[in-house]
Parts: sequence; C-alpha cells; structure tokens
Amino acid sequence: EKKADIKNICDLLFAFSDLLTFLLFVLPLYPNTVNGFVYSVNLFEFSEGSPVTKCVYCVLFGALILSGIVKLILTKVKAEKLNILLTSISAVLNILAVNFLAVTRAVYAVVLAFLLIVIKGVILLRR
Repeated sequence: EKKADIKNICDLLFAFSDLLTFLLFVLPLYPNTVNGFVYSVNLFEFSEGSPVTKCVYCVLFGALILSGIVKLILTKVKAEKLNILLTSISAVLNILAVNFLAVTRAVYAVVLAFLLIVIKGVILLRR
C-alpha cells in the first residue's frame, strides 16, 4: 500500500509538471525587438516569430497542459495502462517542445522547458 501511495504521488507530481507548462504562455520568455532593443515578452505579445511558429508553440504547450489534466483524471480513477501511455506521450511532447524552442531561438523558454523535463525525469526515477 505504501508503494502504491508513492506511485500516486509521483503521478500527481508528473501531472503538475505538465500543468506548469502554462508558465511558457504567461512568463516573458520570448525576444521582441523594438527600436534596436531586445525585450522579453510573453507568448501572447510575441510578434517576431511567424504565425506558424506561434501556432506550433500553442499546440505543443496546449497538448502538454491537456496531458497534465488527463493524467490527473487517470490517476484519480487508477487507470494504470493509460497512465503509463500518457506519461510516454507527455515526455515525447516535452522533448519536441524543447527542440522546437531551441530551433526558434527562444533561449529563456528552452531553459524553462528543459527544467520541466529534468523535473519529470527525477520524478520517473523516484517512481
């Protein structure tokens, strides 16, 4: 029973780390140049990237947040096989997000997304 409690706590922490992806929307992590000066803005005010880039950001981050919500639900109803599948999907989405952020040179956002991957890795190791 104690092992099951630890596993549930790890699953909840993993889900919360997915929900922390919301920070990639609201924190000023993206570069915007105005009159030769570079300012950091949040994703909603980010205008230097193409609309496709911004759309990919929104889809990736939204999928991670959605996977966190679904993982919370699956942890509550104890759907173990789906929970394991969702953990894998979440990890892959997070890796894709870090790579896409790196390619588009959103340095601060890469750091935050990478920290979320590290948190997930530590949680999985403790599980």
